[in-house]
Amino acid sequence: MSEITIRPIDIRNISDDDARASHALRVALAAERVPDDPAPKLEDTLGQLRSIPSFVDVWVWVVEQNGKPVGNADLGVMRTDENQHLAQFSIKLLPEARQQGIGKRLLKEILAVAEKESRTLLMTDTSSTVPSGEAFLTRIGATIGLESHVNQLKLSEIPCGLLDTWTNELAEGFTPGLWEGPYPEESIEEVLQLFELFNTVPRGELQVDDFKLTLKQLRQQEESRAKRGVQRWSQYVRDDATGKIAGFTELLWNPHKPTFAHQGITAVWPEYRGKRLGRWLKAELLKKLQAERPDVTIVRTENADSNAAMLKINTELGFKPYLAEHVWQVPTETVKAYLGG
Repeated sequence: MSEITIRPIDIRNISDDDARASHALRVALAAERVPDDPAPKLEDTLGQLRSIPSFVDVWVWVVEQNGKPVGNADLGVMRTDENQHLAQFSIKLLPEARQQGIGKRLLKEILAVAEKESRTLLMTDTSSTVPSGEAFLTRIGATIGLESHVNQLKLSEIPCGLLDTWTNELAEGFTPGLWEGPYPEESIEEVLQLFELFNTVPRGELQVDDFKLTLKQLRQQEESRAKRGVQRWSQYVRDDATGKIAGFTELLWNPHKPTFAHQGITAVWPEYRGKRLGRWLKAELLKKLQAERPDVTIVRTENADSNAAMLKINTELGFKPYLAEHVWQVPTETVKAYLGG
């Protein structure tokens, strides 16, 4: 008879054995979600496990079947002034461990912590390549709050001459600049204000408040990335007349996934839109990527399906849907009712 055990682990003091087991599970799960990708590397898993920013608290449970790790679950809460009603969770099981009631047992653990933390809304996401997640969330009463895609650009498929055309279109009266690594102190307040523009990105029916990134949180995020070896380039343009940063974009590269880059946030102040600055910013960084990271062949990003303005730029560059993602939300009271009160 199969013996199932569920035990919590202290993620900030994870043992070497648990870390290696977590990595093996991550490799197996990734093979299902993104079967065409190279397997995750142990160094990257260890970096992620051991570089969680201090403003985030995470509870983790591991599932073992006859002593073999077959799944895990986690619940995370951000210690911020906003969204104190919200907790994010995940439940991940290997195919052989599904349909055995394990997800329900893990959900009880998650709910207990969420209620202790006075969180009233749980949020998670699913991928189109793992339909079992969507089926489970539908059963427990969760609803889709946002439909999005991971979009992918193969650099070899960028239309010939497009990047040169776009980078020759920088509007008069703007001066470009580049930051490699942490944002400089002399521009940090402007950067934080630009990040607030992320609150204007379509977020569907998600019951979330605007998020205000603080300097402390930003520096913790940068420190976390640095511990993992992740490098970030940030391209920006300034208005010559006012000295104000009109917009910026980020590109990130992880040495443990050397053939991939990730397109981060792109933000342009409303008064500067319509000047093709977003196009210029993205094209300029892509040219730098081609010149300085020749091993990179693919750039990925995440976009809400309703974000028409950004999708237009990405589509013209050659980004195509790679996999569909849904963000789900469910009140803790609904989960409690599903679990039987």
